[in-house]
Amino acid sequence: MTNPNAVNHKVEDNTLIAIERDIAKSISPMVFNYIFLLDPTQNYQVQLKNPLTKDQLTLIQKYNSSATTLLKENGVDIDLKMDDTFEKFKIIQKDIYTLRFIQAKKYFAKYSLVRILTQEETELARLMKEPSDIPVFLEIYVPDAIKLSENGSVDLDSTIELEKKTNQIAATMSSYSNYLDLAHRMLKHVFDITDYVFLVSFNQSELIELFKELLQPIVIRTDKDVYNYIDRGFKPVEAITNVKSLNSKEADNDPQGYYKKFDHIDSLLNEFVELMIKKNKLDKKIVTNLVKDIVDLLILYHKEGYTVSENYYKIKFIDHKDASPLYEKYHHLVELYLYDDVGDTLRIPTELYDIRFSTDFKKLMFNIVTSGIENPYLTLDEYLLTD
Repeated sequence: MTNPNAVNHKVEDNTLIAIERDIAKSISPMVFNYIFLLDPTQNYQVQLKNPLTKDQLTLIQKYNSSATTLLKENGVDIDLKMDDTFEKFKIIQKDIYTLRFIQAKKYFAKYSLVRILTQEETELARLMKEPSDIPVFLEIYVPDAIKLSENGSVDLDSTIELEKKTNQIAATMSSYSNYLDLAHRMLKHVFDITDYVFLVSFNQSELIELFKELLQPIVIRTDKDVYNYIDRGFKPVEAITNVKSLNSKEADNDPQGYYKKFDHIDSLLNEFVELMIKKNKLDKKIVTNLVKDIVDLLILYHKEGYTVSENYYKIKFIDHKDASPLYEKYHHLVELYLYDDVGDTLRIPTELYDIRFSTDFKKLMFNIVTSGIENPYLTLDEYLLTD
């Protein structure tokens, strides 16, 4: 591929995709080698078990012609000096897959933080004779926190500067266990205070999801307030006390003022009301009364300090090129150092995260690159497990 940055045209060519599907049916999906791109650890080579028939060869020629045209439209010149049609096919398809990959990344890339073992955890696993690649899969998507370059790669310097201003990653990490725990506590508390126990009992899973969506932005916002105090030189224990005190006063003086600070609450509650009416065939007034109980709990949690998390972190970013050889298969890294009450941290990180494509984006990427045609040597499920 001579011009990998020239990707201004659409790559989803329906004619080419139709030919690919015909090839998969007539020959085999195993002739499609996107594996070199999506899982470079494999050394997959396309091999034919039987010679191509005349009709199959015609399909391959159609692919080569259509693919070459598409590549040229996207600024990629390809001039193969060889007679073997199938060998041309193997080379041209790699350029097509690469072009699709580049464009998908440029326009749709999203990144998550994925938990990996720290160096100390890896050493402990070795001493306990555990495998070095113990799965510790925890993926946390942090919206509006990872800055991207024009080609969809992570712009680490800009991400670091943004984090200094917003504490978005730090607050999200602090909030994670808290808002999940609060969501389950909230279900218990709703049971305790509502007159509509039957409605709660038959819709527990829906309520848990609602509470998670309600609480996460609230807890993140509250934890940002704590980090703002820490950034101003307050010790974590002082920052937590200050935020709890201010929130309690706010809840006493203007309960609805706190509620109105968040523009996600009303829309989520309205959607919930409509869902409950449709699912349970209930009078709207019944569901609305339950919603009032939920709002009362949100205000109570704010007043009592439940939305203030317990753990706060110093964040350190590590550029991939500066990472230990132990992490060479990963990308840019984020270390979390847990603050104690007075703002000190341990010498070693408490947790370690890899900044990588989000699972949702990997699904989209896979479908764009492969056009939905799976080679059994790398299925979507297998791709989602790659680093």
